[in-house]
Amino acid sequence: MAAQKLAILTFILLILTSSAHAYDFRDENIWIFKGMYELGPGERAELNEFTVKVHTVDTDSNSATLLLYINRDFKESYYVDTGANSEQIYNEELKIDVLDINNGIVSLKVHRQKYERVWITNIAKTSLSIGNSIQDGDYTVKLQDITEEGAKIEVKSDEGTAEDIYISGDHKKFSDEFMVHVIYVNKRTQEVSLETLRPGKPKIKIDIVTDKDSYESGETIDYQFMVTNNGSLPLHGLIVSTGSDEADVSDPEMQHSGLEPTKIKNFMIPVSAPVTPVAKTVKIESEVTAYDYKGNQYSGSGQTEVRVEPYISVEKSVEIVEKPDSSVQSGTEEYFRISISVENTADFTTAVTVSDVLDSSLIPYDLENTEWTLMVEADSVRKIEYLAKATFPGKFTFEQAVVQWKDDGKTYSVESGPVEGEYLIHGSRIVVEKYVSPNYALPGEEVEVTVNIINAGSRKVEAILSDSVPGQFTMISGSNAWEGSLDAGESEDINYVLVTEATGKLDLGAAKVDYTDEQDQSGSSSSEKTVLYVDDMTESIASEETIEPVQEYGQDTEIHDDADTADAKPEVGRVEAAGFMVSSFITLFCILAIIPAIAYLYINRVYK
Repeated sequence: MAAQKLAILTFILLILTSSAHAYDFRDENIWIFKGMYELGPGERAELNEFTVKVHTVDTDSNSATLLLYINRDFKESYYVDTGANSEQIYNEELKIDVLDINNGIVSLKVHRQKYERVWITNIAKTSLSIGNSIQDGDYTVKLQDITEEGAKIEVKSDEGTAEDIYISGDHKKFSDEFMVHVIYVNKRTQEVSLETLRPGKPKIKIDIVTDKDSYESGETIDYQFMVTNNGSLPLHGLIVSTGSDEADVSDPEMQHSGLEPTKIKNFMIPVSAPVTPVAKTVKIESEVTAYDYKGNQYSGSGQTEVRVEPYISVEKSVEIVEKPDSSVQSGTEEYFRISISVENTADFTTAVTVSDVLDSSLIPYDLENTEWTLMVEADSVRKIEYLAKATFPGKFTFEQAVVQWKDDGKTYSVESGPVEGEYLIHGSRIVVEKYVSPNYALPGEEVEVTVNIINAGSRKVEAILSDSVPGQFTMISGSNAWEGSLDAGESEDINYVLVTEATGKLDLGAAKVDYTDEQDQSGSSSSEKTVLYVDDMTESIASEETIEPVQEYGQDTEIHDDADTADAKPEVGRVEAAGFMVSSFITLFCILAIIPAIAYLYINRVYK
């Protein structure tokens, strides 16, 4: 029985000892500021397990009734005013201070009493011998002596000098800003190990995150305002205020009771993007205020910008579709399926005009043009899909689709995103070019004809050239016939030399190529007609100018018939024209040579 009583007593002592040493000298039992609140009837402030609720407000007497809950269980009711009943304390744990009661709103601040870490090591463990000292800001700590009683330590500052005897584990505060902690007194070596401490401080770091950089009109922006306490003491009574120049913030003020050192509080703040007819940049700003255990205020702020797209948007996509074997035409084996989607994210119906510009070599099926007028309902999508065929194979690119609409009398437009890349239509295509060099010649002069056959399709072809020589020409070298195969992208040049005695504008005709590809699809292609100009040296040329008589005022107008005109302007041959130009040049040269001689004689006569 005695042993049982001893065990119980030992257990009780252990509990008491544990409680007594639950907090060390770095902690203090203090009233910690938890926040300020403005509450109307029925509103409440949440502080961890405590809840303070305003039950009623008497505007005549500027008084109110507050209800206190712990873990949602009712505990106390308090009558408060701004006079003698402005402070209420519950069980030495929670203190409520009423600051003001006005227009049915109770303004109050709340403190909570608890042990909290206050003192943080400033100079770590240091060994001092007798006569040595350390400096910590304005404080000098010096070891004066070590006796059987302990270590005699002097602490000197601007406020004065204090000497005390310390044993191992002792600590002493000097004002609220400085503490000395003696860790160990070594009487054998006559040394003391000690550290200095000062009150810590919280430190706010802000980070802002959104899930993306661009949002649709009216879309909810995932806005996260993250507060990190990078300091050494907790933050209390955090209040986050958020605003935006354009967006709608549904919860502009949020609160949090406290934030321990190294911890992060992520405030998820719902923000709605504005409904806008034009793209715009929207700025969102947040600020946090918080307090340390003394009620000193700390703050931090941050902002971010996001792009909000117009409430009308358009997307365009292009797909290549293979033709059935029976419908392969013009040497092409596929066609294009073009899809356009118009989305309206506004809460009202909008009339829009959609335009899609096609390459001139593409022909839309069963459409006169590629422009449509649509009514797009609120928060809905309208789709347009049509087919386009290529007139020849090759690589094609596509422009952006454009949507236009009116909002409040103004016209707005938006384009789809770029249609990236090139789209290849397979098939056979032969390009034939024919040209002559030189294209201006004299009778009997040799000219070279070149026919260039290019396989501009995507299939290998077997080709046959047909290029006739007109009767007034004689082929003196080369050949105007060719037959062979051409791979995709390959070309072949055929050259031959002609001569003619005919003059004037002579037509060499067009070259034609018939071909069959590896898919047994046949076709033909021709060049443009080629023309050669052959000049005759004896051919007369018309005068460049026609001299018309000047009719003076009062004279009758004289009319000449064609015969008179022909007699007045005889044709001049090339030889006569050349002789006239030579004689004119000689005459002009003589005139220019005489002028300096006349000037010399005149000057010589004047000054003689």
